[in-house]
Amino acid sequence: MSGSYDESAVALEETTDSFWEVGNYKRTVKRIDDGHRLCNDLLSCLQERAKIEKAYGQQLTDWAKRWRQLIEKGFQTKWARVHKEQVSPLHKCETSEGLSRASLSVPSSKEI
Repeated sequence: MSGSYDESAVALEETTDSFWEVGNYKRTVKRIDDGHRLCNDLLSCLQERAKIEKAYGQQLTDWAKRWRQLIEKGFQTKWARVHKEQVSPLHKCETSEGLSRASLSVPSSKEI
């Protein structure tokens, strides 16, 4: 058996995935490059989302300011009109004596 050739031993040596073997560093370099590319893609994704959310937040702020002014102005106008038309006797009283007179003029639940 001195001249025998074992093919399984040669095949085992050729297919080892050891980093230290000649040419096997390419897989590691590819993983590093892919990881770097993935990190850059993730970074650009998050930056794009932050930009979109910032614009959305600004739009909501502008919308709220515009509608707040319209609503407050509308409520103030309506409330002033209602306040002029119907003022309760309690609202007209400024002293405790006026308050007691106003409470006398308010119908009780039995009268209603």
